[in-house]
Amino acid sequence: MGDTGPILESWMPPQTPQAVSVSLPTWDSVIGLSRKEKWLLDQLEWSYPRFYLNKSIRELSDAVLRRLQINDTTVSCMVFLSVAAGHQCATVLKTLPSENPFTIKVVRFVMPLESNPGDTSSHWANFTAVLYPSDLLKAAMAFWRDTGSGLSTRHAEFCLEEFDYLDSDSSTPAYRTPASRKRCRGKTPESLIWMRAAARNSHEVKSFLADLATSEQPGQPTVSPDEVFVYPTGMNAIYTLLEALVSPEYKVAMYGWLYPETVDVVRRGTWAECLSYKYGTEEELDRSEALLQSGQQIRALFCELPSNITLASPNCRRIRALADKYGFVVACDDTVAGYVNIEALPYVDVMMPVSRRHSVEHRTSLGDAHPAIAAVNHPSIASTSALYKSVIRKDGGYGNVLSIVFHDLRTAEHFYNVFNVCKGSSFGTNFTLAIPYVQLANYWNQDKVAKHGVPRHIIRISVGLEDSRQIVETAKRALKSVDEFEMKKDLD
Repeated sequence: MGDTGPILESWMPPQTPQAVSVSLPTWDSVIGLSRKEKWLLDQLEWSYPRFYLNKSIRELSDAVLRRLQINDTTVSCMVFLSVAAGHQCATVLKTLPSENPFTIKVVRFVMPLESNPGDTSSHWANFTAVLYPSDLLKAAMAFWRDTGSGLSTRHAEFCLEEFDYLDSDSSTPAYRTPASRKRCRGKTPESLIWMRAAARNSHEVKSFLADLATSEQPGQPTVSPDEVFVYPTGMNAIYTLLEALVSPEYKVAMYGWLYPETVDVVRRGTWAECLSYKYGTEEELDRSEALLQSGQQIRALFCELPSNITLASPNCRRIRALADKYGFVVACDDTVAGYVNIEALPYVDVMMPVSRRHSVEHRTSLGDAHPAIAAVNHPSIASTSALYKSVIRKDGGYGNVLSIVFHDLRTAEHFYNVFNVCKGSSFGTNFTLAIPYVQLANYWNQDKVAKHGVPRHIIRISVGLEDSRQIVETAKRALKSVDEFEMKKDLD
């Protein structure tokens, strides 16, 4: 790639204080982010929170270093919500070589009793900092990204507001510091008012999710709010589950095409072996069953329903039968479809959704017959559509995600560049969002993933809540531009 590129558009949603995605308006900008090219990083103001240390995170880390009087630029700081996450990160980093003699430290920032306004809301200001040699930044970011346990940008802003009221505690005496300010008795910070309301509403949120997850099938148990566990990110939910299940005596299986970070976090665990069945076929289930019949043990099987990008669905009934017979846990990430569309709990032990999804079935035919398009991936038209339909709710749909595979890489690039929607990582947002999936998620192993039905010119589209006619017309205009591009390409 060259030294210059398109001017990036801030963050998304635009004109909002918190970002859920980075804006990547062109194909080159996606590649620039994957390659960490200077022209793009110099423009980058904000990015997808799990992939980037956004402004409030950096400001809190800088505040920690100033507080602890660390002026050495070869020492960095990373902030986490929990003490456990901080120690886990430190443990990982301590196993890695570094040219810097600095000893990795964990420092806890806590609200002292004298500044506690009288309830647990103030404890939300507590956080944990990990101090580490800067040459380990790549490994620290990998832990942050894969485990989803880093402090959120909203949380970091609150911690910054309360920072002067926090004590610091550490096994290193020099890092034990008192708060520089004490809160007056009876004075409640404005920021705590809405946090108290959020705490009161927590049970209502869990009750709502439990109701959504409860099966419509007769004889199935009702999901209790006590069986709903809420985590700061979807990846953190997966990581926490894995931490509870991991055992060096057992194997773990990954069935079907999984999100790359899910694969990474599964492989972080101390397993006897990580089994990968990336095609998600019946033949691979046959192989898994043969392995189990031979006496080998699987602790858990991870799958997606449907898969994020191929939109294929696993045979949940057969997997459930194997799990019951051989005693392993079935963990299903149903983020693409969501509780509102499918009911997988009769067949899986743990469901890991991110948010509610709506249906875009009526829009999938838009590009299906276009000559430049090789395939449209969607649960309703996939070869595994019958498997998806076997778990669909009475009034359920297919989620809001589809992917398009063009015949030609250059054509895919042109479509993406002229497709006038928000473009960036993530999906399931209220606004339509597109991304050339492999260029972002699998840039460094494009040839390897292509054989699993994930070619380098696949584009994922997450349909938002805009007027459906507007979305269709926008796509039609982009495809018309593709026609013109194809004609010009033929002439060349």
